Amino acid sequence: MARKRVKQEQGSMRIFKNIIIGVVVISAVIFTGDRLIWFFSHADIFKIKEVQKEPSLQYIQSSLADQLPGTNIFSVDINSLQRRFQVQFPEVDRLRVNRKFPDTIVLSARKREPFAILTNNEQDVLLDRDGYILSLKNLPSSRYPLIAGYSGQNRYILGRPLQDDKVRLALEIISEVGGQPSLSDWPLKQIDVGNLSQINLLFSNDLKIILDRDRIPQKVKTLAVLMKQGNFDIKDINYIDLRLKDPVISYLKQ
Repeated sequence: MARKRVKQEQGSMRIFKNIIIGVVVISAVIFTGDRLIWFFSHADIFKIKEVQKEPSLQYIQSSLADQLPGTNIFSVDINSLQRRFQVQFPEVDRLRVNRKFPDTIVLSARKREPFAILTNNEQDVLLDRDGYILSLKNLPSSRYPLIAGYSGQNRYILGRPLQDDKVRLALEIISEVGGQPSLSDWPLKQIDVGNLSQINLLFSNDLKIILDRDRIPQKVKTLAVLMKQGNFDIKDINYIDLRLKDPVISYLKQ
């Protein structure tokens, strides 16, 4: 009986020791964790010292970026900051905000390039080639083709794409025309997409072209071949209609 009692007491002591050791370990982990959390959230090494921008973004001046130095790098909500920058700078695409440890925030993006101007009675809108809205004021109308005949939405949001079949088609035609070297001497001035069965193009040399929404690339290539051959004087042409299988050239009356 005495021996059995001794074994029970020894077992109880081992359990007690294990409990004490467990409490000590847990306390040490909690203490160490608290110190680590304090270190990562308060140490000067993790305070933001610089906001780096890609070369294409050097023009960006933002109070959001100016407020970041001195802030703990772990406390920055990267996703929220990225959304706010994108709204503030609609002219850039694929804007990304990343941490560069220990003390730098990096902004990277691709700048959207102006491509065309949508014009109507309510508002002129500067678009990139994907239809994203870049600006609603101070538009350089002489530098980019004008898209006329649009009568869709009148509420425009900077940085958002304009979802409209007519606008999409106009941008496609402008892109196809721009991709033809033989048409480069005569920039496209205006495209009227009010009627998609009769899309009117006006070039800088006052040449008028008519096409429809079907087989755009082929029709623009046909126009490029005609211009390259140059078997006519553009001044004598009223318009060229590309809607049929064979181009129809209408001459001015002499």
